[in-house]
Amino acid sequence: MQLPVDLSLSLYQVKRGLAREPERGRRVIRLLFANWLAHVEHPGQRKPAARARFHIAKQTSGVLLYHVSPDAPAGARALSPQEVASWLVTTNDAKLAFRYGFLAWPNVRRREQRSYRELLVLLAGEIYRRERGALPPSDEALVGTYLKSLPDDGSADLDDEMTPTVE
Repeated sequence: MQLPVDLSLSLYQVKRGLAREPERGRRVIRLLFANWLAHVEHPGQRKPAARARFHIAKQTSGVLLYHVSPDAPAGARALSPQEVASWLVTTNDAKLAFRYGFLAWPNVRRREQRSYRELLVLLAGEIYRRERGALPPSDEALVGTYLKSLPDDGSADLDDEMTPTVE
């Protein structure tokens, strides 16, 4: 009996098919994006509800998932954050997407929020300085006259090490 030249590749493809890997990976990515978008569009509870941590090619990656409001789209409420995290750590395709930075946008968003806040505070501080001749004593001194409120810098979304972790 002649064996295929690359038996390991064939066995890997069979294993992926039996695990329904392509469909599971795509679904978990859709659920992650639905969770993140619902969190951004309908901010409710700011702290993460679950964290998925996994290891790929000697690197540790992690993803934060959030509670979403009851009025969020059905796709965001299909599974709880803990269930999405447990799906993520068991699917290879979605984890590979993280390896290539495809799903790293939450960090990019926090960086943009920090930059936006710094810019608004800088501009309001400059107006304060021109009107009063000195820099404001604190950022909070700008609230009311120059800003309705201080913009979010993304720090409320950060993990406080108390978040349940799925590995």
